[in-house]
Amino acid sequence: MTVARRPPGPPGRMNPDTNGYPPPVSELQMTDVVREVGDVTGALEDLAQVLGQSEELEVVLQRCCRQAVTAIPGADYAGITLLRDGTPYTAAVTDERVHELDNAQYTARSGPCMSAADSGEVVRVTLADTEPRWPHFARVAQRVGIQSVLSAPLYLDKDYQGSLNLYGHEGRGYRELEAALLELY
Repeated sequence: MTVARRPPGPPGRMNPDTNGYPPPVSELQMTDVVREVGDVTGALEDLAQVLGQSEELEVVLQRCCRQAVTAIPGADYAGITLLRDGTPYTAAVTDERVHELDNAQYTARSGPCMSAADSGEVVRVTLADTEPRWPHFARVAQRVGIQSVLSAPLYLDKDYQGSLNLYGHEGRGYRELEAALLELY
């Protein structure tokens, strides 16, 4: 199972005060990053063990969802959308509310998870971002209490593609770091 990789983006702005180097990181910020990397490393080791076992696809996908919620900061729920012959379905979830969020996207054939699955690009949005773009999904997300979504394209094999989707209650949105971590899955 691999997640599509985005091409690297344009380089960041040069900081003239630091000769082009990024500004210094506080000890607290560094501690947070180290903890997040440790969480992800542990989750990836667990995932590698799971993938090494011969289990049903649904069991592996379910474990992947649980580990993503554990490892990715701000993720309250996870789900995997798969497209089989162009028809989307939810293959695994960490919470039943994910079915409601996914069904809203399947009905409209649009939303963050459908966009990631169709485009092959990572989608990071807040509820405010979704309203004009995907109004039906935004209404359901608001009702369920979801404020942020992070969806990464997922390719299992030639028959199965889709997206790994994270849903969060916090309105801050997902950062580039969380998007990069999700791409590791």
